[in-house]
Amino acid sequence: MPKYQEPRLCEFTEIKLKIPRYRLIKLLFKKGFLTFDEMIFLRSFVLKTEIVENQLLHTRSIAEKALLKSEK
Repeated sequence: MPKYQEPRLCEFTEIKLKIPRYRLIKLLFKKGFLTFDEMIFLRSFVLKTEIVENQLLHTRSIAEKALLKSEK
């Protein structure tokens, strides 16, 4: 059975995501099918947002675990 380890914060100190708003809006309202380049752009952007989301969830989880100690 593995020993319990205290949660540790990852190496990042900032979470940044550059949002290409004009291009996203343009693609959202585009009539017709997406080109291959547009699909690749959107898939890579979704991947970047998932990475940022995981980092946020990680830091939130640590903060919530710390808050649990104040409620006891």
